[in-house]
Amino acid sequence: MVSSTMTAGDALDQLRAAGLTDDLARVFRRACMVVGYRNVARAVASLARKDKPATATAPAHVMTEADQEYITALESQLVEAETFFQEFPMLQNPPIRTVHRFHARKGIYAKGASWGPTEQITVGSTLADRLRERGRAVEYNKRTGLWWADVEDEAWGRDVNLEELFGARAGSAGYEFDDVLPMYRRAVAFKANIPYIQAEIARVQVEGA
Repeated sequence: MVSSTMTAGDALDQLRAAGLTDDLARVFRRACMVVGYRNVARAVASLARKDKPATATAPAHVMTEADQEYITALESQLVEAETFFQEFPMLQNPPIRTVHRFHARKGIYAKGASWGPTEQITVGSTLADRLRERGRAVEYNKRTGLWWADVEDEAWGRDVNLEELFGARAGSAGYEFDDVLPMYRRAVAFKANIPYIQAEIARVQVEGA
């Protein structure tokens, strides 16, 4: 407000021309003398309206041939997953899960236990009883009413109705009891990948590959 070319009086004269009364000018001068002209100037400047500059709209991404090829590959994966669940609607909710717990180490000199994942699948109550009699780990979930048995070399799913799962193909090569567990695992993988694929396609359409 005060410089080598403008005094406080000059500044007040300009303010009077803008409509500043003598009484207000005297109050203003006293305030400036107490807190300092520069501090008053900073305070006034901080109260001034600050309009944010308009944000320029980002230009739309122009799809390239590489982007389209990448999206096509992603869409083929999406079609594969969706087709799988159309063929095997039972596996929309695959009866398999992975839990983590301590496992006793095996071997003559093994001691203690290790923490790691264990696959489990659902089984019927009759099969659950038989597995427990054999010393197999079986857990009962009271909330869902499901029995979960540890997966070993095969799915303990021999009580699965293969015709319900595989339809007319049941019993043929690739659709037998030994194929149940791999199907469960594929269903889990597809369910995990579908949201990622959809999000990646949307991202590439906006940002590019």
